[in-house]
Amino acid sequence: MNADSINRPVRSSPLLATHSRLNARWRAPDVRWPLDYGNPPAEAAAARSAAALVDWGPFDKLIVQGSGMASTLSRAGVEFAPGKVTHASVSGTKLQVWAVAPDEAILLYPPTEKLPDFTNSSGVTTVNVSSALSVLNLVGPNSRGVLGELCPVDLRPNAVADLQIVQGPVANVRVTLARQDMGQAPAFTILVPRDYAAYLWEAMLHTGVPFGLMPAGTHVMEGI
Repeated sequence: MNADSINRPVRSSPLLATHSRLNARWRAPDVRWPLDYGNPPAEAAAARSAAALVDWGPFDKLIVQGSGMASTLSRAGVEFAPGKVTHASVSGTKLQVWAVAPDEAILLYPPTEKLPDFTNSSGVTTVNVSSALSVLNLVGPNSRGVLGELCPVDLRPNAVADLQIVQGPVANVRVTLARQDMGQAPAFTILVPRDYAAYLWEAMLHTGVPFGLMPAGTHVMEGI
């Protein structure tokens, strides 16, 4: 063990204990998000033919809000579309822009990257919510069926378009979710309060048994 490994902070998912019980293999010694659970081909197959549940991360998460937010993001080269998720690159940093309101967005980006200081613009404030939200992803042809058992919101394709944001309850937990299809496979990304992440994970896995749902590592998210 060298000095770098001793001093490097370990970033862990709120679901660390849950994943440990499932014998997860971590993305890295200092990145405790599951890469897989020991059978990557089976996990990938579930995502293609049934449904897979992924604890997607790590991400830093920044709320940007205020009357000047849209113009500030636009000057940074970031498309802002209220009610939708857009993908952008700012100074080489890839990010998801969740436009949850006309004057508010949640930015998701890799924790090793940096963003411009948007507070230099008038009418803009930022709040770091990295430790407040978890990001779950439900992917596969049966994903909509699983959510249909837990969420009263109509998530049929003609009701929720790809990249559209919806706010509502899933298993009685208030979440923000977006449809983000993976190729031809339906997929939903769910932003859930950290304190409820483990409960929601277990509720979704339990409900998803008849749909062939299985936990999967972040390897199935490659390409998004």
